[in-house]
Order: sequence, then C-alpha cells, then structure tokens
Amino acid sequence: MIRFFPFLVAGFLIVLPSLVKADGDDTANDLARDEVAAIKKKLVTAQTALGAPPEGYTRTREDFDLPTSGNTSGGKMYPINSGVREEYGSKAKKEGEANQKKLEADFQQKYAEAMAKNDIEAIGKLSMEMQQGAAQNMAAMSTPKEPITVQIHFNSNPYDAIDPDAVVMEKPGVIALKKKNQSEESKGKVSLYFDPVILKDTKKLSKIELRSPEGGIAKKLAVFNIAINLEGPLEAAEAWAKKIDTKAILGLIDGASK
Repeated sequence: MIRFFPFLVAGFLIVLPSLVKADGDDTANDLARDEVAAIKKKLVTAQTALGAPPEGYTRTREDFDLPTSGNTSGGKMYPINSGVREEYGSKAKKEGEANQKKLEADFQQKYAEAMAKNDIEAIGKLSMEMQQGAAQNMAAMSTPKEPITVQIHFNSNPYDAIDPDAVVMEKPGVIALKKKNQSEESKGKVSLYFDPVILKDTKKLSKIELRSPEGGIAKKLAVFNIAINLEGPLEAAEAWAKKIDTKAILGLIDGASK
C-alpha cells in the first residue's frame, strides 16, 4: 500500500508518496499452492501407508489441516505443522445408506412408469420389493460398529512417557504405545511415533520427546517427525497399528532431528 506524507515547502503543501507497507500487506511468508500440494501429497502417502482399516470398517470422513504460510522467526525457518483427520465407521451401514438411496430412486422411476401405463400388478410388485429392500437396508444400517478416529500429524513435536507394558510395537525409528480409556477399558488410543534419529534405539528411552532443530532449518517443507493416533476400540486399533507400513512413513521424513 502507498501512503502519502505532507511536506510544507515554500508555503506550499506538497504530498509525496511513501513506499511503506501497511500492516497485513506482507505476504512474503505465504506458501505457494504447489508447496501446499507437496505437503498434502505427503499426508496422502501417509494415509496410504496405514493400509486397509479393520474388517467391517470404511472411511466416513476426512479433514485436512493444511498450512498457508511458512514458519519463520528471527529470520530463520522452522518446520511447518500439518495433518489430516479421518473417521472410520461401519462399512455395512454406509453401504446400506447408499443402497437405500438407490432403491428409492429406482422405485420412483419404475413407479412413475407403471402409473403411466396404469399397470396395477407392477405397482403392487414394486411396493413389495421396496418394502423388502428397505428392511434389508435398515438391518445393515443398524449394524453396531464403534467408530475409529485416525489423526496424522507432521512436525507436532509430541511428548509421551513410555510405560513398558503399553508398548505395542517398536523398531528402529518407530514406537507404538497404547493407552486404555479410563471409563471403558475396551476403548482407548494407540499412538505411533516416527523419528529416525531420536527413536533410533527406543529400548534406551523412557519417554518420547520429539523436537525440531532449535537453530532453524534449510528446507522449508522438511518433515522431522510424524505422529499417528488411532482412537476407538483398543483391540482393533492395536491390530491396525501392527499392519501399518512403517517403512513408508519413515520414508516421508526428510529432516534430521538432533
């Protein structure tokens, strides 16, 4: 934005422009669209590495948390946070809802055709088929399935204490910990942490404390650590955690924590 400042010269008021940026005009720290796309691509790769959900589940919701600006302070760049949240529910319920919508659409079309022909027999047959199909779909939609929530975070620098009895899985660069729900022990959360440097030998650690370089970074979009949370029925979450392609997740980390 150009601001104008008045000066009094030889009795005349002269207004000269000043190239001073107004607050909020500085967009130098904004990310370009291709940079955001690169971050999202990595998140999608992490989603793929999760593999298929437990049997009977399907994804019902997906929400990305994508950054719009870089992370700078004191003239230095720091890792950018990003993530994605998914919800998984009953596969039978979702399929039942889709089948019911199709059933209703087909019924309306065929009913209109039968009415146009004044085909009473066809109308009766359609009504019976509609009732039977709706009953089947309702049964599918009422199939109980506790939801599972999945959260993937890049550069969140998580902290967690390691309970030796809570370790679900560990290997160089990765550890998974479970935590039961206090009010309902069949439910809980499995947290997976990825950092090839800090978690190089997890058996020597009593806590998870992932962090980013304090002196800044050279690569703006670098990923230094990844955290994945699976929350819901604990047995299903544990089984899923053990099947995740941890090598693919570690392959997304292109920074180096110290």
